[in-house]
Amino acid sequence: MTPEQIKYVTDELARGVDLSTIKETLLSNGYSEEQAKQLIAQVSVPQNTGTTEIPAPATQPVKKKMSLLLIIVLAVLGTIVVIVVGLGIIVGASLDGARTAGMDASIKQTLSSSRTQAELYYSNNNFSYAGFCESDSLGLLVGRLENDFECLDAPTGYRVSAKLNEEGYFCVMVNPDDENSISETREVLVKPTGFGC
Repeated sequence: MTPEQIKYVTDELARGVDLSTIKETLLSNGYSEEQAKQLIAQVSVPQNTGTTEIPAPATQPVKKKMSLLLIIVLAVLGTIVVIVVGLGIIVGASLDGARTAGMDASIKQTLSSSRTQAELYYSNNNFSYAGFCESDSLGLLVGRLENDFECLDAPTGYRVSAKLNEEGYFCVMVNPDDENSISETREVLVKPTGFGC
């Protein structure tokens, strides 16, 4: 017990207040039964100082401590949940963009490989691209494309194209209307028509 607490009980006794009234006052001010008994037991000689202020108990009641602890724990848990949800949203958005870019890279690689298949077909078919779009080699290569795939062929040229997931189309072609045309790849915003990209 603190000296202030002992002084309060001593002052009250000196003013003529009986022990049961002092005990009731202490209990009504947050002291436990045990604290009140200990404080009264420590008082030895009454001294008159005129103080009537009741000092605070040495410790907070258990209920107040538990309430404060519960509030702190809930605040920390709430903060952790907000952080985890925020990170989940950010990571999910990043992964979605990476997945789309990866699918577009796969489409471009597949169509770029069709260029080699077209040149092999051309060499093996009397220097003609006619029938290239129905060839087994192209069918095996682009069979897994689902994005608006299109193929056109003529004896002197061909075009294969597919829609990209992010934006536009990817096109591989040899223009049959141009004698000097070489195989080329292009990324375009609008859907290709005819043999041009």
